[in-house]
Amino acid sequence: EQHEASSKCTCILCRLFLHKEAHTESSLPTSTALQLVQAADYFGFAEVIASTVKMLQTRLETDCFQIQGALDIPELESLKKRAKQFSLCLFVPLGISALSKRSSADNPFLECSAATLRELMVDPRLNCTSESALRAILQHWSTLTQVTDKDQVVEELVDRSLPGLTIITS
Repeated sequence: EQHEASSKCTCILCRLFLHKEAHTESSLPTSTALQLVQAADYFGFAEVIASTVKMLQTRLETDCFQIQGALDIPELESLKKRAKQFSLCLFVPLGISALSKRSSADNPFLECSAATLRELMVDPRLNCTSESALRAILQHWSTLTQVTDKDQVVEELVDRSLPGLTIITS
């Protein structure tokens, strides 16, 4: 209640949104934007939430996995549903694109959690029907994350997604 946004304030909300010339929408990483929504939700800054959600909507095609896995904040619920639709539809194209990139900096799977992938794997609308493509994408994802037992998690995810296929393990 005592917070008054000013040019002298050093809180993250003011630094990111009052100094727009220094922080354009394109320079704000999605992970920072999601943290900003969380902080704005805590402080009740509805305008900051609305602005950030609007910006995140423009990133659904590239950051859908990260947005889908965001914290449960009521203002993000419809955005997260849209992100899941994008994730289901773009799973293979984003996965193939991620496989071909030499740098992991722009990888859509970089911030994708195992929980988000589990949610996608059980959805019948996932656009991946090829075990080899699914396995390659999930193997690549496992190399980017801090999953402890990578092979076991990949096998679990493949089994969840393609229950009708006979999975051959080596």
